[in-house]
Amino acid sequence: MESQFVGLAWHDGVLMPDGSTAVIKDHQKEAAQYLADHQSVILGDEMGTGKTLSSIASWDYSGAKRILVFAPVDVTSNFLDEISMWAPHRIVTNLLGLSKVDRRARIQMAKLFMEAFVIVINYEAYRKDKALIDELIECQFDTINMDEAHVMKNTSSNAYDGVKQIVSAKNTCGTCGKLVDHKVINTICQDCGAHNSTAVSSLTKGIVPMTGTAILNSPEDMFSLLHLVDPTVFHTKNNFLKTYAEFDY
Repeated sequence: MESQFVGLAWHDGVLMPDGSTAVIKDHQKEAAQYLADHQSVILGDEMGTGKTLSSIASWDYSGAKRILVFAPVDVTSNFLDEISMWAPHRIVTNLLGLSKVDRRARIQMAKLFMEAFVIVINYEAYRKDKALIDELIECQFDTINMDEAHVMKNTSSNAYDGVKQIVSAKNTCGTCGKLVDHKVINTICQDCGAHNSTAVSSLTKGIVPMTGTAILNSPEDMFSLLHLVDPTVFHTKNNFLKTYAEFDY
């Protein structure tokens, strides 16, 4: 897949406040192109190598339009700063710290009136607002990035559960691609009249967990991320452990 973006940032760099020019590095371009070509992968470059920039560049390389970014509270500001610097053409909605009413209003505004947008949210946001999951599903994201994705290493955690629901939601008509109620599979598409008992799919194609520490304690830590990226191959945790791990008795 060839790069679809020819903007200033990826070719001539970005002018910094001190007058210097920041330039995207070759390995970051390579990572961005890999993400665009393969869509759903774990971006596991080491800390300090520029995973954030690689992911942002990949959106242009792949032609992504509706993007959801999950991040812990303490790193959301960095992701927002990087988007502002390297992708000023992106319209960004930051949901961090907003009330339920304000979050809902901003999501509705993006969903109804914008063709392309980035929503940045922290993993903890839906802990006390379960309706937020459904509202995000209705945005029909084509790309979902999860920064510091090792926070989801436990499949029973609140962080993993919310992301899993959004990533796996079947929210589009398999015939015309329009939004259908993901909670009611046996329904008729109001746009084209097709019966969606089986022809329902997810619009999300790019699923990118990002972490330099995918394994913190044991290979089991990897399962949640692999399952999000490819739930067919990495279907159950028990099968994953039997296939890819050795037990130290």
